[in-house]
Amino acid sequence: MPYRQKHPLRTLTEQEERALSQIPKASSERVDTVRRAKAVLAVHAGEPFTVAAALSGFQSADSVSQLVERFNQQGLAALTIAAGRGRKPTYTSAQRQHILEQLRSTPNREQDQSATWSLRLLQRALRRHLLPRIGASTIRRVLHKAGYVFGRSRTWCRTGTAVRVRKAGVVTVHDPQTQEKQRLIELAYRIAEAAGVELWCQDEAGPYQAIPQPGEDWHLQEYPRRLPHEYARGGTAKLLTLFRPATGLVRAKGVLSAPNAVLHPWLKEELSQILQPILQREAEMGRPAESERPLGARWRTWLWPHENDEGLPPLRILLVWDNMALPQPR
Repeated sequence: MPYRQKHPLRTLTEQEERALSQIPKASSERVDTVRRAKAVLAVHAGEPFTVAAALSGFQSADSVSQLVERFNQQGLAALTIAAGRGRKPTYTSAQRQHILEQLRSTPNREQDQSATWSLRLLQRALRRHLLPRIGASTIRRVLHKAGYVFGRSRTWCRTGTAVRVRKAGVVTVHDPQTQEKQRLIELAYRIAEAAGVELWCQDEAGPYQAIPQPGEDWHLQEYPRRLPHEYARGGTAKLLTLFRPATGLVRAKGVLSAPNAVLHPWLKEELSQILQPILQREAEMGRPAESERPLGARWRTWLWPHENDEGLPPLRILLVWDNMALPQPR
């Protein structure tokens, strides 16, 4: 006799579907959370509760029925362990807050020999003070629950925003055309290579300094530590790079500085070398008329905010250039 589904699963939102599909793939996710996510996905796919229980590891269809009922009311929160169950916290809220305060402090470079906190270093610091028996796994759980993840620092500023030094002092400038430029760059990544147009990205790496720099550390998820992108120029070097995402090919050159007088000649030389085999293939195989080319291979697709493509040579290469001009603040 088939199991009667008293509480059918409600329609999932796009965000819920995405989250449910990602949970089983996450190696760091709890086993019970993965099991609940698999059960909800199976029911969403049209499987009866009995089949969903077998696929996800539940012992009975009643467990899946109760899970579906909770999910209809609570959403993704129903995947976490129910209140009052499981192991009770070993450390109080005040002690957990002390762990977070220690994380937000700066390590003693002479004593700790580091600029950022690792789990082991954080464990030694906590054991020296109020928590003599705390383990690294406990610290990790406290940090994850507070929204922290471990990763590298970033020297990027927010897209379309930069800090500049003016006569009036340090100011923040914004580019009002950021969204449209970003849209065109994303479009180029999707359709340029498929349309037969090579996509290259130019950027400068560095400057590299001969002093220790912070590496990976603990920070709030999606908010990595941002370091100043205005560097002291003495004793530094840069790396000019030209990268093709479709193939992974990188053209690079080390320089002491990267003003336009250095960057432009190098870039022209590299692009000329890239263009030579393209022109050779066109001479051997011919070139279709402009009206017959895909949209991604026409100037009109990329000439924002201009629309006149009269007199321009055929489009063969798209260059995403890390040289966005920002307006003066008003």
